[in-house]
Amino acid sequence: MTPWAFTKLKEAEKCGRSFTARYLNKTYPFVSTPAMEEGKRVHSAMERRINDDKPLDSKLSCFEHLIPVVSADTRLLEAEVELGILIDFSPCSFYDQSCYFRGKLDVLNIDVDRIAYIFDWKTGKPYEDPDELNLHAMLAKAYFPDVKHWRGAYIWLKENRIGTMHTLSPAKTYRDLLKRIEKIDEELENKPRKNVLCPWCDLTECEYATKGIESKSNQKA
Repeated sequence: MTPWAFTKLKEAEKCGRSFTARYLNKTYPFVSTPAMEEGKRVHSAMERRINDDKPLDSKLSCFEHLIPVVSADTRLLEAEVELGILIDFSPCSFYDQSCYFRGKLDVLNIDVDRIAYIFDWKTGKPYEDPDELNLHAMLAKAYFPDVKHWRGAYIWLKENRIGTMHTLSPAKTYRDLLKRIEKIDEELENKPRKNVLCPWCDLTECEYATKGIESKSNQKA
């Protein structure tokens, strides 16, 4: 089941059945949506803007004021940073076969005062949950152990603003991650629980599924 990542972790915590179908048995194929494709396009444009100093196109130029800039205090500013850790919290390659948890940081900005900022571009509806930011700070901490203070924010592009600046806790996040995965391992074999996301799940063979049922009933009629 490794390497773990934020999306995989959240899927497993949401429903063990859909997680097993998607990531273990591979019977639940990933289907990209127009919103996902737009998100990829935006991320690629922001990466080129930060890493290669390429200007944003006319559709995205309104976000220029949200992009961190290099200053005299900047130690590191990089976009789409691929990081991984082993189970003992030591850093490893994103593609290492022994990688335990990995992630791609949209923006990592570290200044000379050993303060790090993690930013995550979001093209959807604002929802302030710092879990993803904390997990990415955990990864970065393994690579930059001398950094003392970690901050992070989502950048809500639909509203053209930076969200809440969260104080992040890499060490606590790592300890909690081990407990979260241990709990997932214990619950995977149990009967799935109905949750609020069931109506949007594509695993239509599940007894809790409702997506597509109305259209199927109409076809039978």
